[in-house]
Amino acid sequence: MEPERHDSSPRMDTGPSAQADGRVCRWCGERFPESDLHEEADLGPLCGRCIAAIRSRGESLSLKD
Repeated sequence: MEPERHDSSPRMDTGPSAQADGRVCRWCGERFPESDLHEEADLGPLCGRCIAAIRSRGESLSLKD
């Protein structure tokens, strides 16, 4: 059985409601209120769930907040 793969390519939300409804986590692509996202130096905005997932894989993050 092959290991699960995650598409880590950034996703951009450029729709007209992007600012009105919050921002999109660049790792999972889900929309969150601005206050629920944390800015990572290389990846951009990330939600708490994705931050935990990235760290659980042993990767380090440089959060700006």
